[in-house]
Amino acid sequence: MRANRVIFLGGIPVVLILALVAFALVKFAAGEREEQAWVTHSYEVMDSLHTVLGDALNAETGQRGYLLTRKPSYLKPFYAAQASLDRDLDRFEHLTRDNRDQQKRAADLRKIFDERMRVLNQGLALGSAAVAASPQLIALLDQGKAVMDTTRSVVAMGMAEERRLLQERVQARRAIEKNEILAAVLVTAIAILVLLIAAFLL
Repeated sequence: MRANRVIFLGGIPVVLILALVAFALVKFAAGEREEQAWVTHSYEVMDSLHTVLGDALNAETGQRGYLLTRKPSYLKPFYAAQASLDRDLDRFEHLTRDNRDQQKRAADLRKIFDERMRVLNQGLALGSAAVAASPQLIALLDQGKAVMDTTRSVVAMGMAEERRLLQERVQARRAIEKNEILAAVLVTAIAILVLLIAAFLL
C-alpha cells in the first residue's frame, strides 16, 4: 500500500513536468512561427522594392530604346511599366503599413515616379517630333537620369531598412530556437531526476 502511494506521489511531479514541457513547447513553437512570419515578411517587402525598381528601369529602357531607334516595339516595356507601377507601389505600401519610415519612403517613391513618368512622356513627345535629338530632349534625358538616380537611392534605403529588420528578426527567431532547446534539455533533466528519486524511494 505504501509502495503504491509512493509511486502515485512520484508520478504527480512527472505528470506536472510533462504538462509543463507540453506548454513550453507549444509556447515556443508559436513564438517561432511568429518570428518566421516576420522573416518571410521582410523578404516580401524586399521583393516588392525590386519589382518597383524594375518597373522604373523598364519605363526608362523602353523610352530610351524608342528615342534611339524610333521603333514602336521599344515602347512595350514603357507602357507595361506605366500600367503596373501604381499596383506595385500599392503592394509595397500595403506590406509596410506597420513601418512609418517605409510608408514615408513609399510616398516619396510615388512622387518620384509621378515626376519620372511625366518627364518620360515629355521626352517621348519631343522625341517623336524631332529627327535628331534636340537640346530639350537631351536635357529631359539628363533630368530623367537624375530622377532615376534618386529612385535608386530611395529604393536602396528601403532595402537597407528591410535588411536591418530581417537581421533583427532572424536573431529573434534564433533566440527562440535556443530557448526551445534549453527548455527541452532542462525539463528532460528534471524529469529524469524525478524518476530517479521516485525509483530510489521505492
